[in-house]
Amino acid sequence: MRPIDADVAIKNLKEWLNQTGIIPKDTSYYWELLGCIEDTPTVDVKTVIHAHWVDVNDFVNIGNGIHTECSHCHTWSKDKTNYCRFCGAVMDEKEGSHES
Repeated sequence: MRPIDADVAIKNLKEWLNQTGIIPKDTSYYWELLGCIEDTPTVDVKTVIHAHWVDVNDFVNIGNGIHTECSHCHTWSKDKTNYCRFCGAVMDEKEGSHES
């Protein structure tokens, strides 16, 4: 699935149809084609947070001194999982950058 801006798609389609004249504007085909986009249901889109695990030496707060924490919410964890259980970040970001 690829969420798109339907308003932009309709605008682009109208421009293309008007430039090419393939389907005349005064026909039902023109409006039915645009209606296909208008009638398409919307989807809920969730923003994905990308982060990485950071190894931290902390003898004051953690008894053993070494733990890992989420680069997004800075909550510590004993396990390096694929997701942060606190903020839900996906741990696919390269350490030292903000790229996934």
